[in-house]
Amino acid sequence: FDPLALLNGLNFEATLLFSRTRPQDWLLTFSLLEAQTIDGLAWYPSRRTLVLSDEETVVGDILTVLETIKRVRPALDIAPDITPTAVGTVQTGESFLTKILPSAIQHLLFFHRNLRQWVISNLSDPNIDLETRVQYLLTWLEVLRICRTDPYRIAVHFVPLGPAVDRLHVPSFVEAAIASALVSPESRAFSKAWSEVAHLTNMATDTLEALLRFSSTPSPTEARPSMADLSTARGLAAGNARLVPGLGWLLQNMIELCYDVTDHIVDNEQLVYFEKRRRIQALISICDKLCQEPRGQLPPATPNFPFLTVYGDLPALPFRRAAEVAANENTHIHTYHSNSHGGPMNLKLVRPFHRLVVDEQERCRREGKVREKLEREIRELSLSQKRREQERDRQLKKQLKEHQHRRAKSEQLLKMSSLMRSVAHPVPSGARAAAGIRRMPSVKAALVINLINSTTDVEHAYTKRDHVFRIITEEGGQYLMQASSKEDMLDWIRCVHEAAKEAAARRLTVFVQEAKQSDEEIDDLVVSGQLGGGNGPARTAESRAFGVDLHSLMPHGRIPPFVERCLCEIESRGLEEVGIYRVPGSVAGINKLRDLFNEGHWDIDLAADEYYDINVVAGVLKLFLRDLPEPLLTFQLYEGFINAAAVDDYNERLWAIKDLIHALPKSSYTLLKRIIEHLERVTDFEEVNHMYSTNLAIVFGPTLLKPLPGPHSFGTSMTNLGHHQNIVKNLILQYHWIFDVEDE
Repeated sequence: FDPLALLNGLNFEATLLFSRTRPQDWLLTFSLLEAQTIDGLAWYPSRRTLVLSDEETVVGDILTVLETIKRVRPALDIAPDITPTAVGTVQTGESFLTKILPSAIQHLLFFHRNLRQWVISNLSDPNIDLETRVQYLLTWLEVLRICRTDPYRIAVHFVPLGPAVDRLHVPSFVEAAIASALVSPESRAFSKAWSEVAHLTNMATDTLEALLRFSSTPSPTEARPSMADLSTARGLAAGNARLVPGLGWLLQNMIELCYDVTDHIVDNEQLVYFEKRRRIQALISICDKLCQEPRGQLPPATPNFPFLTVYGDLPALPFRRAAEVAANENTHIHTYHSNSHGGPMNLKLVRPFHRLVVDEQERCRREGKVREKLEREIRELSLSQKRREQERDRQLKKQLKEHQHRRAKSEQLLKMSSLMRSVAHPVPSGARAAAGIRRMPSVKAALVINLINSTTDVEHAYTKRDHVFRIITEEGGQYLMQASSKEDMLDWIRCVHEAAKEAAARRLTVFVQEAKQSDEEIDDLVVSGQLGGGNGPARTAESRAFGVDLHSLMPHGRIPPFVERCLCEIESRGLEEVGIYRVPGSVAGINKLRDLFNEGHWDIDLAADEYYDINVVAGVLKLFLRDLPEPLLTFQLYEGFINAAAVDDYNERLWAIKDLIHALPKSSYTLLKRIIEHLERVTDFEEVNHMYSTNLAIVFGPTLLKPLPGPHSFGTSMTNLGHHQNIVKNLILQYHWIFDVEDE
């Protein structure tokens, strides 16, 4: 296509999409971006990102950053005058920020993404030769030159933040998408083609600006390709073909307004500062004017691109395939140019946009360090606040203990005075003993003695005190008691004897009833055929949860509800538990909870007091994974994982592990992804729970990865134990990259 006609056709599609936006859409977008600024880590990349090579580094822009930002908090309340169709689908909980933007803005994002992908596919087509690829590059560069040499086609009356300038270059929508495609890793891989472009244009390829700059001293032997007539391009400014400003430029100005302009007067917090609202209104008016401008029909020779505006991603050539095509083309000898002797000219291969790649890597490292610093400060602030709360709780407990101690001392004094009064004015022994037994204690007992089957007798060998008797419990414990008189001592001995006989009789009755109930249950099971060899209906395995194959447990590919409940409960109150997954829970509690799950009681309230020990819930989850007939990483791929863990090169080892993970069955992949996501969240609190990725790998390595059962399986497991741990550790540390979380 002619570059000018190509630009007009793409700009026409962008104008149609901009005409469907409303001021309410931009206001809602600004509100969401402004709410995102509350989180100090909102605009930084996630930590533990994989360091990519120069060839794989993506030179990002504001739209690339927005597609990786997650919105953790629920969406803001929607104004009554905004219809749901203009807002789009708003999801509560954790979701990507771009998913809750208004539908019209999301449509613009789809168009930008499709246009960028179409240009990349055009440049990396494996079915074209070097000369055609060079012509394609020159055509797209010509489109960018037309956009940048004709600033009159974008009329933006907006006062930028910072120092005043006479004219501000505003990138157009089409220009931003094409520029992002030209500096993409797929485009940069064809260094041979870029070397030809640099030779033909006599321009440098370090940055895009250097490549688009007109050469002041062209080479006398080489003719530079003809540029579009600038007057012709400016002549279109008088018509209706006004370029649409870039979506990234609009959103970036909104974000800068959120950070650089305050809502209140600095000296007085009660006075509202309307400068932010005035500037956002001026910014939105640009889009509103574009929607109100009349649009003419395209000339017959102008191409149209309706396929770029539909929802859905265009088919793309994988980066590895594009790199292979580029490598073959770069090493092949072409006769595209000839020297003075008539032979082929050997051009030196250049590294296109190398300076942009270096700057992008430096920016990623810098932002990663800033994020780590902010996370450390947030953790320290949280720990400091938690320590203050613990100190306050200790003070309250200390005060309560002192109050109880004073109250106990006062009660002891009252008892002593009552005892003295009883000595001075004795009452009948039977009434006093009954009153002593029936009197309910006002505070928690400091010592409890089991009187069941105990023996009580006068201790004649103890001569230091008078009226002393000894109590010997059935466990072998011995206690010496002192009464106020001999009569009182005999009354206590008689009462203890009676209490011991009564308690022993009650316990015997309970044992007999439990034995009868157990016999009746066994008889019922035998009669119904569930125990032994009866003919009754046998219990089905549909409700079983442990020891069941994943294909039967997850027929629709959804995570079992009881597994999700255990994970959510641990994430709710167990992330700060010291030694979570390392400290074992009660065996009885684990077995009881397992039996309930096997019986189909998957809606158990795990937050009840019965399961207050979170280690019991963690133990049930580990038991479920251990009882699976086949581990999550499957027997079939065991050797592949061991070989991948033995690769020396770090990047190649991660690529091999990622390929194997994506080769897992759907049910195993779904459950493994949720488990690793949960373990990655556990490591977010490693400063508190002391469970680092290495510790979790030691716990889950032998469970997630097992060799095929056989006579040598135990020896194989012990030999490859280190590989098991390294694989699980890499899955936790590189969770977002291995499972392509950012692309979802």
